[in-house]
Parts: sequence; structure tokens; C-alpha cells
Amino acid sequence: MGFVCRAVDLIYRTSKVYLKVAAQIFFDFVIIYNTMSAVLDMMPKDVVALFDLLKEKVPADAMYLILGLWIIRCLYSVLDFIYDHTLKSPKNLKRSYGEWAVVTGATDGIGLAMCKEFAKNGMNVVLMSRTLSKLEDKANEISEKYPNIEVKYMQVDFSKINQVGVRNGIDNFLSELNVGVLVNNVGVSYPFPKYFNELTDSEVTALTTLNVDATTWMIRLVLDGMIERKKGAIINISSAAGVLTSPLLAQYGAAKGYVAQMSRALHYELKSKGIYVQCQVPLYVTTKLAKIKKASLFVATEAQYVPCIIGVFRRL
Repeated sequence: MGFVCRAVDLIYRTSKVYLKVAAQIFFDFVIIYNTMSAVLDMMPKDVVALFDLLKEKVPADAMYLILGLWIIRCLYSVLDFIYDHTLKSPKNLKRSYGEWAVVTGATDGIGLAMCKEFAKNGMNVVLMSRTLSKLEDKANEISEKYPNIEVKYMQVDFSKINQVGVRNGIDNFLSELNVGVLVNNVGVSYPFPKYFNELTDSEVTALTTLNVDATTWMIRLVLDGMIERKKGAIINISSAAGVLTSPLLAQYGAAKGYVAQMSRALHYELKSKGIYVQCQVPLYVTTKLAKIKKASLFVATEAQYVPCIIGVFRRL
């Protein structure tokens, strides 16, 4: 039975590639065809007449073929979704990426939910945050619920991440661990929407340091080990404000835009080295940062949101 499943999986993957390439070629043709039509609509009548003559020479069967391929592509998307969510075996995170998951901003919200989800999936967890008492409480909570995994924690004030001593301390702490996943969750937003000139100097500094500098330096600190082991994953938490124009959240949006763009570029840089980079751009989640307390049809809780994040790269 296992052999049959592997054979079906191989056939599926092979056909998936060829169907995707063929469909893309014909869709490119459709796009070019429609673009030419739009351009020629703006040209003199004699040019349009020439194009109409050319269209008469295109067999009707070709258009039916294109329509058929579009239907095939739609069916393929449905089958691909069904396969990924039902038939495909999810990855073992520890074996696929490494033994330890490191999460910044780990004592509440999305960060804490990530720690619990990694522990649930058998990965050892490192919690990093500023408040020692919270770190101890949450580490104990996870250890009690998942006694078969290891939990470590490190008190880090990420507002001081630009200090060499702070970075060296993190590097020394992580150097003996096989870090498979890094989650850059630490960050800060505005206390409430306001004009950029109304921010205090300390708020401006914090927005850059906690959102941009902390993410950048944490990636630097774990990346060499991942490259050496030829596997790993980096999950950067951005925001919808980082990919949409966000008046009255200008600097926050800019900082999260940095995270999104860097993640996209690193994805292409590191893919060939066996390292997967994912960027999350949540809109409304019930976190302290978002200042939303109640879930609804359009607002997810952390417990609902985080399994979707983990589920994506378990099915890669």
C-alpha cells in the first residue's frame, strides 16, 4: 500500500509540473491576444481591418482549446487543494527543519500560540521576550502540557538589539542548538492611529528597532547554521499595514513593509539552500498589539490563526 501511495504521489507531482507549464503557455497566449485586441481598438480603422482579417484566419478550434485548458487549470487547482489537505502526508517539522524553534515576542499573542503549536508538533522551543516572570510562567505552562519536548527561554530586551553585547549574548545562547525554525514575532505599533509628526522620539526609535532591526539581526544570527545544515525555516510576522497604504500608521506600515520585502527577497535567495522563508501579513487577530479583544466572523483568535501558518510549510 505504501508503494502504491508513493507511485501515485510521483505521478501526481510529474503531471502537476507539465500541466502547469502547458496551462501557463496558453494563458500567456490569451493575455497577449487580449492585449493586442485592446491596443488595436485604439488604432486607425485600416489597421483594425487588417487585424480582423488575421482573426478570421485563426481556427475556432484554437479558442475552444484555450477554453478547455482554462477548465483543466481550474480542475487542477481544485485537485491540488484536495491533495494537499487530504492525501498528502504532512512533514515532520523536527526532521524536515531542525530540532529547535526560536520565537521572539513569545509570551503572548501570536508568539505564544506559535510556541504551543511547535511543541504540539514535537519541536523543542526557545522563548525570547523582555519580561522574565512571563517567560518562566509560559515556559512552565508549555512544559506541563507537552512533557516530551524541551523548553528553554532567554530574557532579551529587543529595544537594545543594536548593542553588540546583546547580539553576542543571543548568539552564544543559540550556538549549541540546532535551530530549525525562527519566528520573528517581536514588534510594536502605534498606541493609537496618529500623524507621523505627533509621534515622540522614543516611539519613532522603537518602531524601527523592534520591527526592523530585531528581525534583521535575528535572521543574521541563525542563518549561517541553517545554511551549513542545508535546511531551516524563517517566519517573519509583518502586517496588512505593511502591504497596504496606511495613513496614520505611516511608520508602522513602512517598518512592516520592510519585513515583507525582505522576506520576499530572502525567499528567492535561500530557496536553493534548503531554507524556506515565509512572511505573514495578518489583518485582524485578537492580540494585544492589535488591541482587539473579541473574535468574530472577520477576526481570528491566535489559536485559530497560528495552525494555518504552521500548516502551510508542513505541506510544502
